[in-house]
Amino acid sequence: MIKHDNICQSSGVVMGGPWQIRHLKHKEYSPKQIADITYNALFEVEKQMSHFLESSYLMKLNRTSVGDWLNVPIQTIEVFAKAYEIYHQTNGALNIGLGKEINDWGFGSKKVETIDLNHSSQSENDTDIGFEIDVDAQKIRRTKDVHFNLSSIAKGYAVDYACKTLNDLGIDNFIVEAAGEVKCSGLKDNQKWQVGLELPIPNKFLVYDYIELDNDAIATSGSYRKYKDIDGKHFCHTFDAKTKLPIVPDQNNNLLAISVRDSSCMYADAMATALFVMGGVAGSNFADKHNIPALFLFKDEQGICEVRSRKWVELL
Repeated sequence: MIKHDNICQSSGVVMGGPWQIRHLKHKEYSPKQIADITYNALFEVEKQMSHFLESSYLMKLNRTSVGDWLNVPIQTIEVFAKAYEIYHQTNGALNIGLGKEINDWGFGSKKVETIDLNHSSQSENDTDIGFEIDVDAQKIRRTKDVHFNLSSIAKGYAVDYACKTLNDLGIDNFIVEAAGEVKCSGLKDNQKWQVGLELPIPNKFLVYDYIELDNDAIATSGSYRKYKDIDGKHFCHTFDAKTKLPIVPDQNNNLLAISVRDSSCMYADAMATALFVMGGVAGSNFADKHNIPALFLFKDEQGICEVRSRKWVELL
């Protein structure tokens, strides 16, 4: 735990990555109490939705027979409901039903010895997302034999959940980050919280610009943190929902990363993934059409260039 005058900072590891909170001192809660509240909220989501924990509700669902209902907590229902909504909004670009494929490539919980680079499972005409939820009864069931992976949406939800938990306790001035997704609340010494934008360079952490957040969130999807270089090709951990194969940036308009802003970190997290799957041209057009604040980073002859959606520019 670190203290800088009126600002306290705590950090740790959750959901397979680092988390941290920076906040103003609070009259009622100590920095340790605020850190514990934040971590416990983040870990609650991990316990429910992790694909690494066999005891999680996500993994229990993946083991149920197709058609059998499973009772789950309301938090899990909320994430599946939003995934369903964005799946249809993006014409399937966000697809949480690729857990088997993610595992087969070694991007999930399973270690693999060999990878079939040519295996492709086209699914352009498949409009079934693979699950059905009963919100009132808080239960869910698989409608086809797929495994779910929530890494494209659960981290954002975890940040939202932690922020809401803090707000409900009267803790208002802070910024929370978990596994790269960020959301802020209130102010930092009467100023907006600032977040650094990283250059999408593997194995390096270089900030090239800053933006101010105004009680909102930012999430990034890219090809530079989790990837596999095989036979001269750079395969990132994000999968094309149609081919069910990892995206190769060189074949995706040289798109390196996308950041999305929204009041909901869950939405920003999921939409950043969906836009990355669409690719630079289609993703940029979609963002402008749907008024989404999005920042696209491309590789070009000079290095890296930015393309900003109209809504992103409006918020600057």
